[in-house]
Amino acid sequence: MEFFNKKINEIDFSFRRVFYGGNLWYHITFNENNKPITFRMNKDEHSIWKMQNQELPIELHKLIQDSEMKIVDAIIKNEVSN
Repeated sequence: MEFFNKKINEIDFSFRRVFYGGNLWYHITFNENNKPITFRMNKDEHSIWKMQNQELPIELHKLIQDSEMKIVDAIIKNEVSN
């Protein structure tokens, strides 16, 4: 799917599958205090899904890191179904 939603650790994440320059990325959005927060993930040189460096408050990095394995699992499941 190009777009899907998944609740992870009580947070509703929206996933959007996009291509930039031939590379597959996911833009992932969730709401924090009624404000949409978006971060990006793509595969590193070892084909492991990783969050890309972005300027986010440290508490949001922690929240994302706490959910990262489940976020990656959701991406992998979506890729298998494509």
